[in-house]
Amino acid sequence: VLRYREAGRVHLRWARRWAHDAGELEFGASGFTGRVQHQASRRHHGHHGAAAHLQYTRGDWTWQGQWAWYRYDVPGGRIALSAFLFPFEIASEGHVLTANAAWALPRSGWFDGITCYNNLSTTQGRGPGSGDSWQNVLGCSFAKGKSFTYVDLISGRNMWFIGGPGIGLAHGDDSWRTRLNINIGFYF
Repeated sequence: VLRYREAGRVHLRWARRWAHDAGELEFGASGFTGRVQHQASRRHHGHHGAAAHLQYTRGDWTWQGQWAWYRYDVPGGRIALSAFLFPFEIASEGHVLTANAAWALPRSGWFDGITCYNNLSTTQGRGPGSGDSWQNVLGCSFAKGKSFTYVDLISGRNMWFIGGPGIGLAHGDDSWRTRLNINIGFYF
């Protein structure tokens, strides 16, 4: 059962682009502040975050890097979130580092677009009971008309999405796990 729900948030984002013959560079920063409400006590707690990002595009290649920080001012050092209809816990404070590379293949043949990518991220939890989580996603996406398909090889350590106990939490089993992910969607 999720004990907290969001009760308002304000976002601010700034980005700057520089285009030149060799490609395009974007640098940006963002931040937010808000509250979460404990559903039983109706008490509000702060929720804050900040991030800086960098993206460079040259031809069919794109490289991205990001640092982010978040904090939920809740007791206990962790908070439950939900995705794909399943709850999971994360450290109530953490730093998230991300590095991505993508190559958009030139259009040819049956598909409208194919992009291959590698996305690496780590969430470094802060506070009691926290730990580091890692995830790497290597794959390609395929677009054709209204359909969009991902075929990914997902590897992770101490990461909820790949069988770990949560995100940014201390856990005794630090082994890497891997799975094949195929996601087919139709967008109307």
